[in-house]
Amino acid sequence: TLFPYTTLFRSDFKMKYFVISDIHSFYTEMMTSLLSNGFDAENPYHKVIICGDAFDRGDETIKMFEWLKEMKSKDKLIYIRGNHEDLLEDVFRRNRISSIDVSNGTYLTIKSLAQEQRGHVIDDFDAMSNINTLLSDAYKTGIIQFLDETCIDYYETKNYIFVHGFIPTKYDDLTKSSIIIPSWRKNATQRDWASSRWTNGLSMAIDCGLREPDKTIVVGHYHTSYGHVRDFYGKDYSKVYLRSLEFEPNADFSIWKGNGIIALDGCVTLTHKVNCLVLEE
Repeated sequence: TLFPYTTLFRSDFKMKYFVISDIHSFYTEMMTSLLSNGFDAENPYHKVIICGDAFDRGDETIKMFEWLKEMKSKDKLIYIRGNHEDLLEDVFRRNRISSIDVSNGTYLTIKSLAQEQRGHVIDDFDAMSNINTLLSDAYKTGIIQFLDETCIDYYETKNYIFVHGFIPTKYDDLTKSSIIIPSWRKNATQRDWASSRWTNGLSMAIDCGLREPDKTIVVGHYHTSYGHVRDFYGKDYSKVYLRSLEFEPNADFSIWKGNGIIALDGCVTLTHKVNCLVLEE
């Protein structure tokens, strides 16, 4: 019996990309979204693009990490670095845990990794009393090596550019506004990329009118409700308390599509849903 997809290896078949972002260790919600959208890990024409922030905040860190490694081994994974991947690596560079690491969920990720390495639950007192041991055990899982070897700053196809926050920008003194760094693919530094991962790409598109010619930029990082609220209020958005409207009970966290941009972050910690954009190229 031939392999089920043997007959599919033809030039007229397109690659199907399942694009997700900001999973934050909510593995179950991610898998529900991928499978409901038809993702098949055994189909050679299916690939997952993660636009950053796979970890922190949720309690399924180990399941998330194991799945990422499996998808990479099957050549199914395109993993774009997000600001939370930077945050995780930064803890190991500093060799200490701060209050920001706790509020961002990075501490939870590290404790989960250390527990997996030790094979038993670690209480917070033990964890915070022995930070060096905690970090050492978490490091032994190979998480940092995996991120360094796997994550990329952006991915590009014929029609799309996939990033976390936005493509690199800078403040232009002449126009007194943000502009896309000229020839950013070659000229953007690692500092530029690190900064871009914290950028509200929806605002860059809506407020600054930034576009990439003949491309649609697909972003994560900032919740999609921002775009939906802006669409609803239009130019009158400044008359309302925008931030509160983004998180009101009836806020729309579905995929947002604008001029030259698509946003994915469905705020999984609040909605328990991961948006999935399916594209064929």
